[in-house]
Amino acid sequence: LDKTGTLTRNAPSVVAVLPVDGTGSDDVLRLAAALERRSEHPLAAAVVAAAEAVDGTRDDAVEAVDVRAVPGSGLEGSVGRSRVR
Repeated sequence: LDKTGTLTRNAPSVVAVLPVDGTGSDDVLRLAAALERRSEHPLAAAVVAAAEAVDGTRDDAVEAVDVRAVPGSGLEGSVGRSRVR
């Protein structure tokens, strides 16, 4: 149980994806996971796991390049032809 008395799994997980620009939630999750695969942040594994649950474990997952941490804002990088933040 956590401090509020809620039963937890001791690991973060993605419970919802709420796109704001009309992009599908599965696509947003795939793009986010591409960046998060390059991250050591504790929440990165939750994003990657959620994307893999949508697509199944994929060896051909899209890769992000030029990934960098932006202090206070998360990650940014290129995925295919898209710049992702």
